[in-house]
Formats: sequence, C-alpha cells, structure tokens
Amino acid sequence: MFSNRISNNNGSDDWNRELISVPRLEKMASVSVAIALWNHAIVTIPNLLKADDYEHYLKLNKELSTLKWMCALPVPKSLTEPIERHFCSLSKQVEKWISYIHQEIFLTRGVRSDLYQLIDDIIWHPNGTIHPTETARNLLKSDKLTTAEKFRFACTYCLREDVERIWPMMEDENDLVVPLRFSEYPLHCYWTYYCADQLNEIENLASLSVDEFMISQTYVNNWSAIEYFFDHLDAEERVRQAVSLFDQHGLTYLKFILLKLNGSQRLSVMMDRVVQIIDKCTSYESVSDYENDLIISTWYTARDVITEQQFVDLFSRLLETLTEDFVLTEIWSTTREDLKRHILNYRDYYFIAKLLGWWESQHEKENCPTVISSILMDQVSAHVKREIPKEKFFSKWCEKVIRRGTVNMLDHMINLCLTEKAESTKFKLSLSQSKYFNKHCQKLMIDCETEELARLLEFAFSKTDPSSAQLVHELLNKYSGNLDQRCMDP
Repeated sequence: MFSNRISNNNGSDDWNRELISVPRLEKMASVSVAIALWNHAIVTIPNLLKADDYEHYLKLNKELSTLKWMCALPVPKSLTEPIERHFCSLSKQVEKWISYIHQEIFLTRGVRSDLYQLIDDIIWHPNGTIHPTETARNLLKSDKLTTAEKFRFACTYCLREDVERIWPMMEDENDLVVPLRFSEYPLHCYWTYYCADQLNEIENLASLSVDEFMISQTYVNNWSAIEYFFDHLDAEERVRQAVSLFDQHGLTYLKFILLKLNGSQRLSVMMDRVVQIIDKCTSYESVSDYENDLIISTWYTARDVITEQQFVDLFSRLLETLTEDFVLTEIWSTTREDLKRHILNYRDYYFIAKLLGWWESQHEKENCPTVISSILMDQVSAHVKREIPKEKFFSKWCEKVIRRGTVNMLDHMINLCLTEKAESTKFKLSLSQSKYFNKHCQKLMIDCETEELARLLEFAFSKTDPSSAQLVHELLNKYSGNLDQRCMDP
C-alpha cells in the first residue's frame, strides 16, 4: 500500500558490501512500519495538511507522536519502542526539511504555512531518512510549484537534466536572480552560471577548481550536491576534499568518503585517523547501528596496514564502549595473525582480562559471546588456557559473576579454559570454599532466594558425582528449611 512512498532508487547508497554491513532485520522492520504509519497518518488526519500556522502544525505533530493506536500495533513488544523512536525521528526530519527549503527554495526567512502541503510528496529512504533527491524529483512532477521554484529545487539538489530542461521555460529572469548573492545562494548561482555558460565567473572567487570550491560552499547535509561536485574532482582533489570533509565534519561524511575513494586513496586519508575515527564512533552514550557500521567500514579499510600499537588502542577502545558482540567478532575474525599474537601476548593476559570485564558488563548476555569463544578456542593454547584460572584477575572476575548471579557465564568460561572434567570440577570445588562464595550463599538464604541458591550450589558441585549430588541435596534441604522459616516469619 505504501511502497510507492519508499524510494527504491538507492543511487550512491548502494554501499560496497566489503565496507558496509547489512542492517539488522529488527531495524529494517521497525523503520518500515514507522514509515507506513507516517504515510497513513498524513492521509487519515486531514488537519495536518491544513495547518494554518507553524504552531498549529507543531501541536498536531506532537499529537501524531503520541497517538494511542501506536501502542496497540500488532507487532512484537520488542519492536514497539523502536517504531515509536523512528516515527518521532521522521517528524523531526520533516521539520528540518521544511526549514531548509524555506530558505533555499522559496528564498524566505520566517515560516510559510502552505509549505506543509508538500509533506505528502516526501519520499522516504528505506533506512528511515528523507530521500531529498527523489523527493525533489517527485515535486518537480507536481503542480504545487511555480516554474521558478522547480528550477531552484533542481539547482539545490544538482539535478542537472532537470535544470537544463526547466531553464528554457523561465520567462522572467528576475525569478532566478532575486536575491542572487553567491554567499547566500551558491547553488542557484552555480547553475545560473552553468546555464549561461559562464562558470568561469565562479573560478574568480577562489584559487580552487570550481567543483572543489562548490563543495566548500555547499550546506553540509546536502548530500546530493556534495556528491555531484565530488564526482567531478580529479584524484588529487578527491583526497584533498576527503581530508577536509572529515576534519571539518567528522563522521558525517565518513561513509561517503569510504565509497568515493579507491583503496589507496582511502588509506592515505584514513591511515593516521583510524583510532580517531573509532573514538568518534564510540563517543556517544550508546553506539548506534550507524556507528557500528562505520567502525566495521573503517576496520576493513585499514586492517591490512594497521600497526600493532594502533590495534592495541583500537581494541581497548572497543572493549570499553561497545555492547554489540558482532562488531568485535567481525573485527577479530578478519584480524591479521601477527596482530592476534601481539594482543594475546600483551602484558600477561591483559586483553583476556579486558574481554572478561567487557562480557561481565553485558548483564543480559550469560551465553559466551562469539568473540571470546573464538579467541579461547582457536588462538590460545591449551597450556595458556589452563593457566588463566590461576590468575588474580580471573579470581576477581569469578567473584563479580557469582555476586551477580550469572553462574552460566562462569560455567562457560571454566569449561573453555579447563577442558578436562576433573580439572573443571576441582576448580569449582575450590570456588565453593572461598569466602565470597559462602557469603553470597548466606545472603541468598537471608533474602529467601531459594532458586538462585539452588543454581549456585548445583554449579559448584558436580551433578554426576554421587557424593557431590548428596551434598547438594543436603545443603538445599538445610538452606530450604531455614529459608522457609525466615520467609514465613512476620
């Protein structure tokens, strides 16, 4: 029903598969539903498109974002919050887009309420963002714009064929040049000079080439225009502009840079910026799918030439900030063997300790993350694995895990390190004799946590050993009696 409102023309968004990972199904589904809801809302709530002033629109927009029917969607509960989040994001994007075209297309400051009639023509990209180029093309086909406004839309988004088509239709040149100050409307000026075959006039404004100069003058989020001019640069200019875009705008153009440069060009731009890029990607309170995507893209670009120290810095930063196992797994599975050896031999189990700390911080992930299994199973020798449980950091980690009650996590790790049954049984028994183990059992008894206590005792004492099984049974009976009595006391 709504497929015509989601653009299938990816253009420059056909990401190189080697560089860009595929979005997770959860995100694709929630974005798709949010877009469908938005399109449904603007059709079924007529007042939205009849807002007579900006304040009225904002009020209606707020009502849209809190519609009760959104909470009653027949979708899994895990998708409700992402759908609401994406829906609100669509609303904010519309406001920004309207504000931008007010100034760029309609040459006004203030707010014209009639522009909200254009909302119905917005085309959405499947990733949940406005597709400005396709939206502009859609509006060029409508009868909502004057010829001059259509020309300015084509200029703003660098639709060359449309510019050339509309130019002869312009009856009054005053429509084009009011106000034609380059500092305020560089794209309008550029295409006016282009149509008049006077691009040499722009060259006089800077020592750069016309295309380089236009990139520097273009609004940072106008991807269509940036791409148009970038595609006309020579190899040297591309590298220079890529450095400038990254240094000025950080992650905004990183994915664009990765796709527009060839292998050697990407390396020359990013080689000294790998750790800086990772820092930027992980500097937010939570790392989004977009930042995860950029981390993997950056890694694929630099993995063959990254230095040992850079890899140490990079891996440390990821373990401090990432929550997604798949990013670490992807990076580790494609890491050079010399870097793997360097990490594992770094400061006596330093990174093993950091990996365990990272896992322990992921409260809901009791099952062993793939990256840890991969490292311990494929890269660490049996001798080294047997030595890990003897280390002080491992003892502290065990204490944290036991106090948290995530004994499955501890069981996974012991079985990975101590593959012989006798060794793992002996180690578990030694844990049961520790002060913190017994204190935690006492706490569970005081708090009437019978099931949790049972899990902990069954972990510590082998179920297959008759004497251990009998001990577990006796301890549970003992603790259960005390627990029942305590829980019954007023």
